Amino acid sequence: GFIPFVSRTGDDVAVTARPPKDAPKAIVLDAAQGERLAAQVGLYPLADRENVTVVASALTGPGGATLPASAIQVRRVRNFLKRAGSSRAGNLLPYILQDVMSLDLRPGVSRGLWLTISVPESAAPGQYKGALRVGATDIPVELTVHPFRLERVDDITMSVTGSTAGSFNSRHPDLNDRWWQVAESVMKNQAEHGMNAITGGPSAQLRGVKDGKADIDYSAMDRWMALAVKHGLTMPGDSYQGLDVSGVPQNHSKDCVARCEAAAKDRFGVSYEELLRIVYGDVERHAKEKGWPKRVYYFLDEPRPEYRNVEPCAELIKMRTRACPDTLFSGYYSTGQGRDVYFETMPVSIAHVNRVALDLTAKAKKQLWDY
Repeated sequence: GFIPFVSRTGDDVAVTARPPKDAPKAIVLDAAQGERLAAQVGLYPLADRENVTVVASALTGPGGATLPASAIQVRRVRNFLKRAGSSRAGNLLPYILQDVMSLDLRPGVSRGLWLTISVPESAAPGQYKGALRVGATDIPVELTVHPFRLERVDDITMSVTGSTAGSFNSRHPDLNDRWWQVAESVMKNQAEHGMNAITGGPSAQLRGVKDGKADIDYSAMDRWMALAVKHGLTMPGDSYQGLDVSGVPQNHSKDCVARCEAAAKDRFGVSYEELLRIVYGDVERHAKEKGWPKRVYYFLDEPRPEYRNVEPCAELIKMRTRACPDTLFSGYYSTGQGRDVYFETMPVSIAHVNRVALDLTAKAKKQLWDY
């Protein structure tokens, strides 16, 4: 009823995919002890079939050693229509992996199966063999486990830009538990892929300022950071798309300095610089008290000459760093068009790195993160 074919994980198994003539007949993999790796199988249907079972066997290795079937997760690839830019045209692209025990097959709609194999750190080195059974068809699985482990990256930050569990909205408390379940899945998934820091997440809420002290609700932020520590995401992370302090005036227009100043005085009765000093001083105190991994607080994203905000945003950088010398702020931008000064003044610049950015940042003894 179908023809199975092994496909590289870097290739999409499109709904129109056909078995390549040179497709391998077996899934052949290499791994270090403790490594997590993936494989992909395509199914080209020849006839209608319903409830085709999909089961991975245990892998048998040297001296009777086994890699249990529970270490092999099998999921189906789900395709969705993705619009190309602003046009009405679109492409069917793989976006989601769903656990699968059986699936229906229809001619003209090829399917993809994704295997994730987690090799235990204690796995005996050597050759392991097993199979992925689809219906009554066995696809051989051959795994070589090498006698060493990979070193964990712990000297630089490795993270995914803008990690969230969807929009955090306190107006829908009935979804709160589900949101945090997804949040933990996000953390676990990133840790399994070798990430060591979390970027993004829910923000703290600035409720007011009185007598030079900030009233900030850190509850969601504390919970998010506790999950990060639980899953080993403890290197410094950026606050892009969240994990900052909501309520602090933000503006990137050509009038940004004046607007931030007016908003600070109107809402909190202090200057913008004083507000920054009060708020981020409290954030640094709270973070140290709770043992948060180090945060870098994003606030600037690609000012452009046509917006007439390149120079005003340079003033914002100076204001923030002057008010909060112990806090690392960051922005996303490229060199040129008047933005080179950002690399000399922003504590952390996040960019598609080039030689100019490297030279400017190194000379100013600032940080440059590759985006």
